[in-house]
Amino acid sequence: MPALFISYRRSDSSDITGRIFDRLTGHFGNKPVKVVRDVDSIPVGEDFRDVLRDKIESCDVVLVIIGPNWTIAKDHKGTRRLEDAADTVRIEIEQALELKKKVIPVCVTHAAMPTEDDLPLTLKKLAFRNGVQVRPDPDFNNDINRLIAALDKIFKDKQIAEAKPPTLPPPQRHFQIPEPPPPPVDTRRSSGSHGPAPSSSIGSSPFAAPNPAPVTAHAVEKTPIVPRRSTDSSPGTTPGTSTSASNFQPPTPNQSGAHPRHANKPTDFSGIFKSGVGVALLLTALVSLCMCGGLGFFFYIGSTVVPKEHEADIRADLQGRSAVVEHLGEIISVESLYGSAPSGPKGELGYGFTVRGTKGTATVYGHNDYSSSPSRMVADKMKLADGLEISLHDSYTPPSSQSLESILDSLKDGTSNSAPPSP
Repeated sequence: MPALFISYRRSDSSDITGRIFDRLTGHFGNKPVKVVRDVDSIPVGEDFRDVLRDKIESCDVVLVIIGPNWTIAKDHKGTRRLEDAADTVRIEIEQALELKKKVIPVCVTHAAMPTEDDLPLTLKKLAFRNGVQVRPDPDFNNDINRLIAALDKIFKDKQIAEAKPPTLPPPQRHFQIPEPPPPPVDTRRSSGSHGPAPSSSIGSSPFAAPNPAPVTAHAVEKTPIVPRRSTDSSPGTTPGTSTSASNFQPPTPNQSGAHPRHANKPTDFSGIFKSGVGVALLLTALVSLCMCGGLGFFFYIGSTVVPKEHEADIRADLQGRSAVVEHLGEIISVESLYGSAPSGPKGELGYGFTVRGTKGTATVYGHNDYSSSPSRMVADKMKLADGLEISLHDSYTPPSSQSLESILDSLKDGTSNSAPPSP
């Protein structure tokens, strides 16, 4: 059964330790977790150190309540109580650290975590344990809830670890070595003057196969011998045949005696090109190659020549605009941007340009104006580096695009429209 031990000094933090104990018992009351605060009954004649060790050994977590006077508390002789080897709080923490229990420092009433210099040699490990703060009201409930959540996780992990089934050793496989097959029985008989082969002891077994009939020399002589075809054409013989028994070559273990297939023979593709299918394939490949080259040419024209014309139109359209002069100064360069751009005022396809001036750089968006002849690129708006967008839709028309009627009217009136109005 999981258990929780609370170590505290009564003269330092008795009141708030009681509140912590009540909240823990109220939370873990319905769960199989035991909360131990005081060891009240120590049998007579027993060493209280052994009793404390048994209690702490049966617990999984030890909470060390540290108040404002926990490190400086003194006994009636004026000696610091942590320096006394018989101090109960010191013994509890020493045994918890020795038994490798999960020791959690709990600093209450705004107490600070003790440093390594504040602790005796046997308790110095406590200074490196991660602790929690439990402050008085109005923060008490929030702090104690965080402590309870941490304890719930500790006990849950312990239950999961204990619920795991024991790891069984891998099953051992017993391999049975097959018995070697019996040696083959040579049932052949030698011919000639050697006589029949001596009988073996295996043939005498009632389960052995009966011995075949002996092969006589007369039967061997009547067995036809099929000569191996030879590719040499010696004088007096037909190529591919052999009439002499001396030319007979028995088949090797990798040969069956029959004609081998034509292996490693190079494939002849000349017949493919002589047929109509081969000619059609060749023409298809040539047409595909020409189409790819044409597409590449049009792509090159569209990606180099057309953007250069657009850049020249935008540069001419921006000349003399007060907004451009104010924010960019004199235009140095205009470069096309590849990608999506806002559409024109009537839904025309939009284009983007990077315009660099003597005062800064901006992004200008425009569209192709097909109402003029020839068509030209017109700027719609300008986006500065700080994100500010300025509309360039106005009544200004560059001098190069003035109509003939406007020029004649200006000559009749005796005025000139060469200077464009400011936007």
